[in-house]
Amino acid sequence: MVIEAARFRPNDPDPLVRASFACSLCLREPSAATVDHGPDGATVLCRCAGCETTWTVALDLEQELRLELRPPWRGMSTVLRHH
Repeated sequence: MVIEAARFRPNDPDPLVRASFACSLCLREPSAATVDHGPDGATVLCRCAGCETTWTVALDLEQELRLELRPPWRGMSTVLRHH
């Protein structure tokens, strides 16, 4: 499985943060995203219900904090889980 690097700054608006997690095959937002916290940052396992693809996005510590403090999927159908 390929691990992609998240490409957003902690102060970026929600649409730019969400775009960092888009499916590389169909460009949809993930239907589910599970955050796995680690000592040097986190990884987010994403799943696309549209094309049934899964992928992983690596976060640095600042990006991880951004997701914790201001989740970019509030009010949307994407399910954000913490592992």
